[in-house]
Amino acid sequence: MSRREAPVDTPLRNIREKIGALELVTTQLLSVLAYAIGDPLQVTTADDAFLGVNRAWTEQIGYDADVVAGLAFSDIVHPEDREHYAEIVRQVVAGRTVTFEVRIRTSDSLVVPFEGTSSLATVDGVPAILTVFRDITEQKRVLALLTQSEQRFRAISLYAPVGIFETDARGECTYVNDCWCEMTGLTPVEALGSGWREAIHPEDRDLVYREWDAAVASRGEFRLEYRYRNVRSGETVWLEGRAVPLEGAAGSMEGYLGIALDMTARKKAEAALTDSEARYRDLVESSPGVICTHDLQGKLLSVNPAAAAALGSEPGAFVGKNLVDVTAPWARDELPKYLERIVRERSDHGLLAVVTASGDERIWSYNSVLRRDPNGVEYVLAHALDVTELKRTEEQVRALSLTDELTGLSNRRGFLILADQQLRVVRSARIPQTLMLVFGDLDGLKTINDTLGHEAGDAAIRECARLLREACRDSDIIARLGGDEFVILAISATPDPEVFFARIRKHFDDWNAQPGSPFRLSISLGARVIAPGETASVAEMIADADREMYVTKRRAKSARAS
Repeated sequence: MSRREAPVDTPLRNIREKIGALELVTTQLLSVLAYAIGDPLQVTTADDAFLGVNRAWTEQIGYDADVVAGLAFSDIVHPEDREHYAEIVRQVVAGRTVTFEVRIRTSDSLVVPFEGTSSLATVDGVPAILTVFRDITEQKRVLALLTQSEQRFRAISLYAPVGIFETDARGECTYVNDCWCEMTGLTPVEALGSGWREAIHPEDRDLVYREWDAAVASRGEFRLEYRYRNVRSGETVWLEGRAVPLEGAAGSMEGYLGIALDMTARKKAEAALTDSEARYRDLVESSPGVICTHDLQGKLLSVNPAAAAALGSEPGAFVGKNLVDVTAPWARDELPKYLERIVRERSDHGLLAVVTASGDERIWSYNSVLRRDPNGVEYVLAHALDVTELKRTEEQVRALSLTDELTGLSNRRGFLILADQQLRVVRSARIPQTLMLVFGDLDGLKTINDTLGHEAGDAAIRECARLLREACRDSDIIARLGGDEFVILAISATPDPEVFFARIRKHFDDWNAQPGSPFRLSISLGARVIAPGETASVAEMIADADREMYVTKRRAKSARAS
């Protein structure tokens, strides 16, 4: 039965029939009724007795009409939520429409979380409370999964054996992981914006700029092999860079997530193969990389021990077989095209899905070239790396982001990663640098939402983010933790928090002094100065700064009261 067709129990039907005639039913009640059709709906007295429920209420919560008649609503509210619901009733009786969360014990003894919206109405001269409910079990489950996803991303980013980077929609770097920093010699802060370009080998810069800018302009994928020159050691690192575009919820371009795979070993192997046949044979037999040769029909001529081990057998077990015998069934149609490209282009590279002797599928990244033996017979020399885990990592990071969608600042996950990296860089380098973690709470957001609407509330949050950016240095790490809460890791900060606070408050005062400002903005601040050598975690420092902010806020309230 659709929501429009859902019948309404007799008490509610009587109320709806009287809506046209009774001016005692408020405009709020009419709007809630129109919105709530098909959702669980109840009418109770101010003393919590049931006046009626609709069919959706009975179906989802489970109590029949005769059972409901003998209950108070608080009887089926979870005991830990009853005091909270009593406060909701007091607010509604005072004339407010209130949205709240409450756990309800259904007729089959399940405890189900609901979101309710209650409004005051008058039925036949008696004050009544009309409440519409929505089951938020799935919403709670999704929030738990998001928390788990954040933890997984943190682990992937910190410990993945590949460089991971993220950019904004303009292609400017917003994040790099430790592995990327080790390859380039740059710190996470130095890599931000266009700083990452400093690590590109001078001979490859024009190529990388051209390919990267073209990918960003077309919103396409980026894939290229090029060199980094480590800015600290001067060492040249060959890598394969891959980046995929991130789309926002409305299809907008949010930026790129990418992986940098160190290909130095493969490049050195390829160079050694061209030097001499003797050195080639030695290298092939001892190389940990997958190396094989095959003819132009795909028949395997040689397989090195590493390739055989990767496929789960001995080298001799594959000689004479065809590539189709080790290729995943779903990828076999691509083999003729691969052989055609080799003949036409004399080289080819890409991904190949193979099947091991035990039946496991693996993904190899291959690079094949056409060679000619001393007798003039052409054959293919192929070198490959197992990138199965890399592909899995690539898929995982594709869907994850570190940026708050509303403000463009870092979100909680992004801040924890960037701040943790910055602290570890300072601690590992033993730099006598003063840092300060500042916690901020935007004052009066609820009032703005209630009086001007949630769009104005969102605008206030965005304006607060802009003012914080203006008040802070480019090197400072700013994030929105959620709701009206912001946090800043101030780099090379003054040890006196009040100096920093004064700079922030001046920007807010300047905003409030503008003629025509739709709302006033102020922010409560607390700080945690981070002394050199401290070992506290970022989360602990945030908690300390949060407590300091509430102390400051209470003092301000006391001062105003006096």
